[in-house]
Formats: sequence, C-alpha cells, structure tokens
Amino acid sequence: MTFIALLSFSFISCNDDDKMPNAEYTEGVASSFINNLSWEGEPFFNEILPDSLYRINIYKYSVEGFIRNKLSLQYFPLKLEKIQLFKYNAWDPFINPSATFRTLLSDGDVLATTYNVIENDTIEDFIEFTDINLLTNEATGKFQASMVIQDTITRIFATFPDTIIISNGFFKMKIME
Repeated sequence: MTFIALLSFSFISCNDDDKMPNAEYTEGVASSFINNLSWEGEPFFNEILPDSLYRINIYKYSVEGFIRNKLSLQYFPLKLEKIQLFKYNAWDPFINPSATFRTLLSDGDVLATTYNVIENDTIEDFIEFTDINLLTNEATGKFQASMVIQDTITRIFATFPDTIIISNGFFKMKIME
C-alpha cells in the first residue's frame, strides 16, 4: 500500500513547471543566504499575465543536472519599488504577490517539501526592483523572506529545517516574454 501511495504521489508531483528550463532562458544571476548559508541558482524571469504580473523562478541544480531547490517569487507588478510578498494562495494565486521555496528529489520532478511565507513575524518579506531596463529587457533587484514548511505529508523528506530565512537576495537577469 505504501508503494502505491508513493507511486501515486510521484505522478501527482510531476509538473512541467519543475523541469529544467531551456538554457537560453536562464540568462542572469541570482543568489541569497538561506539560514546564513550561501545559496545561488539559475534564474528564469517571465510574464504571467501580459503587461501586468511577473514571476521569477530560481533553480538550484545537483551535480547531475537535476533540480534540487526552486525559489519562486510570483504574481508581482514590474515596478521600481519594494513589493510585499505574502503566503501563496493556491485557490486565488493572483490575489497577492507571493513566494514559495521547494525542495525536490529524484530527477527533479518529485516534490520533497514546500515552504510558504510567514506573514506575521518581524521579518519583512519583499521583492524590490532597483533597476528595470525595458530596452534590454533586464532587471536587477533584491528580495528576502521568512518561510515555514507548508505541507506535513512531505516533511519526512526535509533537507532544510522547518523554518528558513532567505536574506540578502539579489538578482540580475533578462525578462523573458
């Protein structure tokens, strides 16, 4: 029975969004600290709704090339200002800018843990654009967030503690259409 549950879970967790993005779409750099440990990944920045909402996914890969972590900053407008990040709401994702952090197993398509923003703590959760160049489609900015494991089913696969603090986040990347 456990085998069937794990097999079902692995099929459910497969998602095209978690596959390795095409290398031409990951132009740029992104880094931060997670619980004071250096973390960096390959960014992918694109529009979700034309002229309205955007998303940045930052992927960290294993030596074999499989996704191990994915930080998503999503549903935000492209503005030169600090934008507050909220807990991701799967039932109405476009309601507020949000952030999630995921760890993945196997060949990068099996979800291990999902972290979501802690909204009522002392840490400011935000994304801030410091430069936007629409002629070259490049953007630079910073981010930070406090997060807690959201789902208890996959907690046994956690490779990070229950709570993570993402600090000193920085990105410079191309905006893909």
